[in-house]
Amino acid sequence: MLSARRMALLVAVLIVSAISLPSPVSAATAPQTEAQKLLSVARNQLGDRYSWAATGPSSFDCSGLVYFVFKQAGLLDRIGGARRTVAGYHNWFNNHGTVTRSITTAQPGDVLIWGANHHTGIYVGGGYAISALVNPWGVTLHRIGWINQRLTAVLHVKLQR
Repeated sequence: MLSARRMALLVAVLIVSAISLPSPVSAATAPQTEAQKLLSVARNQLGDRYSWAATGPSSFDCSGLVYFVFKQAGLLDRIGGARRTVAGYHNWFNNHGTVTRSITTAQPGDVLIWGANHHTGIYVGGGYAISALVNPWGVTLHRIGWINQRLTAVLHVKLQR
């Protein structure tokens, strides 16, 4: 038989263990939204090199990065299901999706277009995007206005957010 002191100690250990153990569904294994999954793939490419017409896995041009990220996240159908140029994505969304011109309408995971279809990237929120820029920058997290071109379109991707 256990003494009262040992019993109290055993109960205390069990209580502390129960409180400190992670729940069966911890934050690391919790289901991600489509937008979170997409942005996780994009963040994993930060620092990769720029290479014209490249679609990964370790070098990209701007539209190749968009294609790779959506493909790896299993969401390629949301941007037309194919590798496209910047103008190609813009045209596809004009015909099948929603396009606006204001960054205030952007949601994380939306595709952004700068200039006259000169550059594209993925909106991460808070005024930032991830895109593949010419070297030495490569795949970079940057402010929307950091690129020396005007933001001209927000391609609204239908994602679970």
